[in-house]
Amino acid sequence: MYYDYIMNIKYAFICVFAAGALVTGCATPISLPDATLVPMPSSTSEPLTATIPSTNTFTPEPTKLQQAPYQIIQLDMLDIDHGTAIFMDQNNQQSLAMTRNGWQTWQDITPPGTTTISSIFFQTNLIGFALVNTSNDPATLMKTEDGGQNWVTIPGYPNNYAAQIAFLDDQYGLSKEVEGGAGHAYIKYYETTDSGENWTLLPLISPDPQAGLPEGVVDLCNICQDMLDQTELDSLIVTGEMANEPADTIKITVSNDRGLNWIRTEVPKPQPFISALVAPISASITSQPWSVALGLTSMDNEAQTALIFLQSLDKGKTWTLFDPAITIIGISHTSVHFIDPNFATFADLNNVYFIDLETGRSETASISGLFAEIDPSMLDTPMLDFIDHENGWLTKNTTEGTRFFSTTDAGNSWEEIFPFQVTSP
Repeated sequence: MYYDYIMNIKYAFICVFAAGALVTGCATPISLPDATLVPMPSSTSEPLTATIPSTNTFTPEPTKLQQAPYQIIQLDMLDIDHGTAIFMDQNNQQSLAMTRNGWQTWQDITPPGTTTISSIFFQTNLIGFALVNTSNDPATLMKTEDGGQNWVTIPGYPNNYAAQIAFLDDQYGLSKEVEGGAGHAYIKYYETTDSGENWTLLPLISPDPQAGLPEGVVDLCNICQDMLDQTELDSLIVTGEMANEPADTIKITVSNDRGLNWIRTEVPKPQPFISALVAPISASITSQPWSVALGLTSMDNEAQTALIFLQSLDKGKTWTLFDPAITIIGISHTSVHFIDPNFATFADLNNVYFIDLETGRSETASISGLFAEIDPSMLDTPMLDFIDHENGWLTKNTTEGTRFFSTTDAGNSWEEIFPFQVTSP
């Protein structure tokens, strides 16, 4: 699935950026019920470690993952068998792996010459794109049509900075470029209508236009934890703290005509997070309804972090709050994975949570027993990826190496798996 790292979700295009403030029109704030707080265990996070060799050289025999200090930084499953992951070694060298049997085995499919991977997007288990950095080029767009066995460079890719790519169908794709400076984030979008062969700058207009701003550049606050997400073909959504704004509301700003006009809604923050900082986490907004997960961090206690889920049925004109609105998760950072617009999962160090926004139900599955022998201070928040309500994967980085688990019953039971490296599909 596609997601969470900023793009941690499984839908065709979710991009996460820093975002901005004022709009030309405002919707009426909605009235929300009081939030319900559910305490969760607190913990401390340690640096990620994982266990994946990151070279492009294979041994003749299958090789079990070694217990070495490597990181897994992204996990995306396409279906119950096929998926990809990005690994990084202690020298920050990154590599791309693919599984074709649910992580029973994996193959290194890193494009030649890659040092870091900015973004990957696979339309199918065969057709995929990778935006990589090499020693000679800061941004190279590459494409595979055989599941990573061969890669070709797509010439003319316009971005020179770290970017993300995704496709809404087999022809239409989007790329975002972000430049930072002096508290600002300058964002551009490029689009392709021919599967990446040619790219055109989108003529977006910023929510707060400024004199001298180049065409198509959105100038947003880089230090206020604001985000800009692309939705559908023409819609943009801004969420976050937004500088110089009242602190007791969550600001949601939407344009459905590529920034020509903006609609602003303010949602009251629930107690006791009236003065909390808003940190957009994830979204599912490529189809109706739109769903957004936001984090609220207490100004007085950074360890007191909450999740809030908001949903819109009318393309961002009005928003409703999931009830219960707040879940104390006991960690300062997490990722939310939307299986579909109405169903999301996330995890802390002890549990996996399933949130049904349509029915208002939430369920919890314990994972604390999977790591009972490991010092909790040496654990990091698990990485989740579900392809439906039942089938999912969990990876957890520890100082002893990466642990892989799978479930076929919505997290009620987990099987540990030990992926082996293979040299061919």
